[in-house]
This record gives sequence, C-alpha cells and structure tokens, in this order.
Amino acid sequence: MYGVPLLIRVMLVIPIVTSILSLVFLALTVIAWMRGYGSLVGRLTYSLIAIASVLFVLFAGYWNMWGWRFQ
Repeated sequence: MYGVPLLIRVMLVIPIVTSILSLVFLALTVIAWMRGYGSLVGRLTYSLIAIASVLFVLFAGYWNMWGWRFQ
C-alpha cells in the first residue's frame, strides 16, 4: 500500500534502456557515414534520428528520470 508502485519502477527502466540504445544507434550512424552505407538521404535520416535520441537522453537527465531515487 505504501511506497512506489511496481508499474512506476518498471517504467523507470525505459530511460536507461533508451539511453543505451541511443549510444549504439549513434555509433552505427557514425559507421554508416564513414563507410558510405546507404544513400545520402538515408544517412541524413539516421543522423536526425540519432540527434533526437541524444536529445532525449539529455532531456531525461535534465528532468532527473534516471534511476530509482525516491524520497
């Protein structure tokens, strides 16, 4: 009855997983640019998605959505 509900604890995993995946996606985007994979439009699309994912990581950090720091 008291404390943090289980659903909220499970939802707090989402920013951590997306942070890890955004770093992986950013690395893959750099590799795509270095090796010239895909078309220019495709690489630009990957770059925009990578920028959006990094901005989400910064957003999650700003609003302190990482971890389980309950008071």
